[in-house]
Amino acid sequence: MIKLTRLNHHVVAINPDHISWVDATPDTTLCLIGGEKILVRETLSELIALVVAFRRQVHATGDCESIGPRDGDPPRVTPPLSHLSQRDGAPSSAREARELRHESVLEGAESIAHSTREGARG
Repeated sequence: MIKLTRLNHHVVAINPDHISWVDATPDTTLCLIGGEKILVRETLSELIALVVAFRRQVHATGDCESIGPRDGDPPRVTPPLSHLSQRDGAPSSAREARELRHESVLEGAESIAHSTREGARG
């Protein structure tokens, strides 16, 4: 976290990872990822120096080595389907993609049930 001073002299702590962009006309305006905007007294150069110092401190402690993509489950993100066309046999909408996934799950369950019944008979 970095400490910044609002225009009303209240000190706030901001996570630099949540800063989307910064504008300096005339006051320094931070836009956070969620869309919230914060006006601060620090100049753009001072803000950049604070973020750089924060990053150096994080990397110097070595804590970033202990966490990474290999720890825990990977994020479950469905790739966008917009780059696929119907000529490729790809679904044309998110709803159609969900229906296709649902059908494949049902087919897999039916296949398992069938092989279980066959195993019980033999």
